Amino acid sequence: VMETGYDILFFWVARMIMLGCYNMGSAPFHTVYLHGLVRDAQGRKMSKSLDNVIDPLEKADQYGMDALRFTLATGSTPGNDMRLTDERLEGSRNFANKLWNGAKFVLGELSTAADDVSAPSQGEVPQAEGVPLEDRWILSRLQAVTDSVDELLRQFQLGEAGRQIQDFLWGEFFDWYLEASKVRLRNGDLSPLPVLTRVLDGGLRLLHPWMPFVTEAIWQQLRPHLGDDAEATALIGARYPQPADSDRDLEAEEAFAAVQEIVTAVRQVRADYRVQAGQWAETYVLPQSEVADAVSASAPIVEVLSRARPLTIVSDRGDAPADQIASAVLPAAEVILPLGGLVDLDQERARLNKDLEGIVKRLRGAEAKLSNEGFRSKAPAEVVKQAEELASDLQRQQADLESRIGALG
Repeated sequence: VMETGYDILFFWVARMIMLGCYNMGSAPFHTVYLHGLVRDAQGRKMSKSLDNVIDPLEKADQYGMDALRFTLATGSTPGNDMRLTDERLEGSRNFANKLWNGAKFVLGELSTAADDVSAPSQGEVPQAEGVPLEDRWILSRLQAVTDSVDELLRQFQLGEAGRQIQDFLWGEFFDWYLEASKVRLRNGDLSPLPVLTRVLDGGLRLLHPWMPFVTEAIWQQLRPHLGDDAEATALIGARYPQPADSDRDLEAEEAFAAVQEIVTAVRQVRADYRVQAGQWAETYVLPQSEVADAVSASAPIVEVLSRARPLTIVSDRGDAPADQIASAVLPAAEVILPLGGLVDLDQERARLNKDLEGIVKRLRGAEAKLSNEGFRSKAPAEVVKQAEELASDLQRQQADLESRIGALG
């Protein structure tokens, strides 16, 4: 495989192939991977005359070598140029910090449990039967991202593979499973530790080619807890995760997705009504029959992650309040939050009415512009489209506010 920039494809790569065929009777490589050019924040090619050359060593000192490497590797698709900006580098640095802090929590729990004879062995991940839903879900998601990354690497989609690993570690492992595992850990249940260990180990192995330094530093601390899985003295020499479709648990993925939707919906209602972050909110959940058992089993997770207390799982809509409520209808459940005691109804009604007046005023202006034939005939099509999208969005906001005002009674 030959890796180079597309700008020298004819000047260098083609000549190498022709010279190899002429002198050796065969091409020197069978595949050419073309990367794009790294441009400045304005999309300009770097040059001394423009004085826009970015020194990678300076950026490495500022954001870290892993952040620079990850940004360059995931910032574009093969053959396409990328703009190297401080915002992208800062995002990669934040990911490295998230990885370090999440791993620090796992390592801390493992160290605390090291002297506990009742703690499960970190190399012994429980089998499917009787395993909590969140454990089955994260193990299946780890295998899913492993399968996807393997396929992407075979297609030389290095950037997309790195982005999917980031989404899994940040969005699924740390933001969801790690927080869910704390519910059991805080109650003295150490059963999540083997799963935390397995997933962190797998995630570090997947990410290592993109962020070698921080992953190696973390893995060296994790290695004593891996048992027989620590087959190498350094992460760079450890086995890379392999695809295995048979290890997917699609039932667990679907069921836990319903739990995630419920938590997200409760959080959204709290945000809409500006409920204080530390305030508990009475919540009712009416799940669909196919996920009812999973939602009931995950009630402690829903309660903690969405600050829902008391949390009541009902099987009939009549068992939940019908007046002065905020609700969200989801594909797998309905979420109901009584507003009495949660917010000041008079103040909330006044606030929403004020917001509604502003939206109606803006909507009238947008509709007046769209009804002007001169605007439609003379303005560029893209400008007209933006005005139509704005009016549509304002109509949606108006309907939402009217619905919320009506729910207050």
